[in-house]
Amino acid sequence: MTGRKVQVLCLLLAIVLVVCSRPLQSRISHLREREGLEVAGQEPAEVVPILIMGGFRGVAVDVLWIRAMARQEERKFYELLAIFNVIAKLQPNFPMVWIFQGWNMAYNIYHEWEERDDKWKWLREGLEFAQKGFSKNPNSGDLAFEIGFMFHHKFDKIIFPDGPYHRQVMKKQMGLDNYDESVKWMRKALRPGIEYKYRSPIVIERQICHVLLKASAAHEEEGDLPRALAYAKAAVEGWKGYIAHYPDDPYFRAREAMAMVQDRIAYLEKTIREQEGRK
Repeated sequence: MTGRKVQVLCLLLAIVLVVCSRPLQSRISHLREREGLEVAGQEPAEVVPILIMGGFRGVAVDVLWIRAMARQEERKFYELLAIFNVIAKLQPNFPMVWIFQGWNMAYNIYHEWEERDDKWKWLREGLEFAQKGFSKNPNSGDLAFEIGFMFHHKFDKIIFPDGPYHRQVMKKQMGLDNYDESVKWMRKALRPGIEYKYRSPIVIERQICHVLLKASAAHEEEGDLPRALAYAKAAVEGWKGYIAHYPDDPYFRAREAMAMVQDRIAYLEKTIREQEGRK
């Protein structure tokens, strides 16, 4: 029997096994739930192919990673995205898969495109991919933080000139403010029971304060001074909480940062009063 025929037979056998397993899925789901064996965000239909592969899953993942890197070098981005989705199904509860692939789309592939609408497509793909990963890994503080960081960092006009444009596109298409999303996701990373491997709460709390200040500056540039003031006040409250949690932090001068934001609050309040006085 030729190698080609063997491959076809193996594929047909796999399909038959998947089809035959469907009547058992509801029973398996019931038993998994009763025994507390449910995996977050993972449907039985996703689990069956993984179980069928058994010990070959590791080999398959290695091959797929090699193919993914090759497709990226060849700039075959849509094939690359399909490979990413398969890897994520084979390793759904490994947060670094979702972090790496989300960053790869939002940064590396994003950088390959010239048109800002093409850049936006891949930025959005990366953000949504990482968020899907969090639904399957809801206790990963690292993944929650990275999502929050992307919502902040990718819209920073100093680093990414198209950031302000993408911020407006996100508002129009998704009804979301990137800074609100950034703070929301970073706060998710601080929930009780969250697990970390690469980040720590002290870094995340500090970053939230920086994001709030960036949000204040962005809204001031957009002419929304009341919201700019609200974000600045939230940043001060954030620094107060940070100082209460880490009074002896040797790596950052939190009180100086808070004083700077308080100066900003005074400036914004003065500007708002002057504008109201001219009406």
